[in-house]
Amino acid sequence: MLSDELGAWMETRGWDLPAEGLDRLETLLGLWLRYGVVMNLSGARTRAELLPHVLDGLDTAWIVRETVPDTSALHWVDFGSGGGFPGLVVGALLDCELRLLEPRQKRASFLELASNAIGQRSIGVIRTRFDLGTWGDNHAAGFISGADSSSVVVSARAVWSPSEWLEVAHHVTKGRGHVVMHLAAENSPEKFGCARVVSGDRGSVGLVSLGADAETR
Repeated sequence: MLSDELGAWMETRGWDLPAEGLDRLETLLGLWLRYGVVMNLSGARTRAELLPHVLDGLDTAWIVRETVPDTSALHWVDFGSGGGFPGLVVGALLDCELRLLEPRQKRASFLELASNAIGQRSIGVIRTRFDLGTWGDNHAAGFISGADSSSVVVSARAVWSPSEWLEVAHHVTKGRGHVVMHLAAENSPEKFGCARVVSGDRGSVGLVSLGADAETR
């Protein structure tokens, strides 16, 4: 059972995942196993290989949940969502407004299929290729700019180097809100100004708070 597989993580993080959240994650695991090879979603081919990706997504949701008191008010954009790590995991657990940006048609189709399968209507999929020069015309730009600064979260896993991602994040958020950093073991969280960090099997997940939000942490 998934609750047993995630038991150690829940105990360590102090987050007893609700039954409906576990059910959604179980549904996602089934979808990843069914469509992973056909749609080239990730290198994981078995449940055991998928679980580290799920745990990384759980840490992503956890670190934001620990930082932002009201996650229901979040406007979260995940760039280059690919097969849904960490975006779909976040969407399965947090009832926030979430937008998954993915340029590839097959993967975007999977994200839409999976979002519908877990019944999370607050998840939206935007098929687009990110371009810094035309970002202002992107629907996701308005989605972020219309939110209170403390409610803005952006994430991107394995899309840019940490330094490049931080620059992109500053641009798209206009220097406000929170930036999720997915860091390999050789990357020091302190180098990127992470105010909160959690370590896992795939490296660490850090959170950088920008602007006024940094001053309140």
